[in-house]
Amino acid sequence: MKPENNCSNLSKILYQNNTVHFKNNSIFFLEHASKNTILHWHDAVELIYIIKGTIEFNFNSETFTASDRELIFVNANTIHSFNHTSTTADYYFLVVENKFLKNNNLYSETAFFEKKLNDEESLAFFEKIIKESQKNDDFSNIAITSTIMSLFVHLNRKYLTKPNLSKVASKQLELVKSTLTYINENYKEKLKVEDVANQLYFSKSYLSHTFKKVTGISIIDYINLVKCQTAKTLILNGLEILEAAKECGFTDFSYFTRVFKKTLGILPSNVKK
Repeated sequence: MKPENNCSNLSKILYQNNTVHFKNNSIFFLEHASKNTILHWHDAVELIYIIKGTIEFNFNSETFTASDRELIFVNANTIHSFNHTSTTADYYFLVVENKFLKNNNLYSETAFFEKKLNDEESLAFFEKIIKESQKNDDFSNIAITSTIMSLFVHLNRKYLTKPNLSKVASKQLELVKSTLTYINENYKEKLKVEDVANQLYFSKSYLSHTFKKVTGISIIDYINLVKCQTAKTLILNGLEILEAAKECGFTDFSYFTRVFKKTLGILPSNVKK
């Protein structure tokens, strides 16, 4: 299997739709990448193998960093994002279809693996997957599938643990997922926290508190992040800065510039540089 690059616009795709990865009935998706992501979740499990650089992860508001030759496991339905803090980052991410794992008794809704898998055997399995993908011959898919199964047998034996998630916490996660979905689908509008709260039938204060508790950022900061990440992608794809701002719901260009700089750390005019 040759790594593809069909997920570059992460601020729009967000991984809630698993068909982004699993086309043509495939059971895994492997990509060599260097980009950041915004908060998202998916039913599938994901592994990130860092070749070079330092990446900051956010898992349900818990933040931690990982760097060269570390392997990170993202459990299904974990709200997460990752951003490289070094100048550049080079990593592979592997998304494995949940149904395949369930059918082979390798994963279930109640399964929960530790986030860092840094033993040599886990790393060797992932490095073998990368090498097989680079061969890209008639047997690559079979070899990768076999290695994925061996990797998950190893993970179940070494890293399987019980999630510490109460019913209250579970309900809070579902509320945050609904909030993320609404914002992701309506980011072009002039969204206010009150608008989101009214749509979800929760008080502004409860929604704001819950969202910040679970994700580590405020709702308004997340709205601005989605808008600015999308605008950045549009600019990189050739759209004029003013048009990109309008496309993402900004009508005041000077305000857009200030928010963009505050959110992403650079001016819109410097994106292509």
